[in-house]
Amino acid sequence: SKLAKKGVKNRNIKDVQELLDKSMTLYCTDTGGQPEFQEVLPALIAGPVIYLFIFNLLQSLDSTYSVTYNTPGQEIEAYTSSLSVKQMLMEFLTSIASYYSTVSRQKTTIPLPSVIGVGTHRDLIRDVELLKKIDMELQQICAS
Repeated sequence: SKLAKKGVKNRNIKDVQELLDKSMTLYCTDTGGQPEFQEVLPALIAGPVIYLFIFNLLQSLDSTYSVTYNTPGQEIEAYTSSLSVKQMLMEFLTSIASYYSTVSRQKTTIPLPSVIGVGTHRDLIRDVELLKKIDMELQQICAS
């Protein structure tokens, strides 16, 4: 930015510091829903966090899922998880709650995270009752 360049050129650290105070960095980590990454989630937390849990609404929350690796022109099915989507969500939320419970006991001032569930393929579901059922299941999971 012009302000940063001006600050560096004039060796005015105040201009550079103002820019740093106003800027924000966004780090994205995609665990791919793989269970082995649940244990390392706390290592990926360095400050305010927003977690996205993305899942396919066309698949039952009780179904297991396949982990697939996509390479240019090829899709490789690595393995099928022994956990259901519901169990993965529970482990995901438990891991986050456990970390923040530890942090709060240490009196560290990391803000609590936001967790956002994103259901894909909603446009393909016409059954309103099914959507209500999925919504109720998700509310129960989040409440427990």
